[in-house]
Amino acid sequence: MESTTPYRVLVGTEDALAAGVAPIGAVRLLAQLPPGWRTVHRAPAAGLLELTGYAPSLAELRAEVTRALADPALRTWRLAEG
Repeated sequence: MESTTPYRVLVGTEDALAAGVAPIGAVRLLAQLPPGWRTVHRAPAAGLLELTGYAPSLAELRAEVTRALADPALRTWRLAEG
């Protein structure tokens, strides 16, 4: 059964170049997450992405985002604490 609870995580970078092309990083990151989670993003500030996903749990969303951030193209992005 698909989750109906949205969970939110923040992903950030201090790299100005990466922050400047944040939409590209967001697309790359979202492409690696399970499609059934209906994950969306917004950029509330430069170098910051807010991901909202209908994952089974917050822990699973954080684990999948961490796994996706292992992509060398996303090496400057980090999962924010919280």
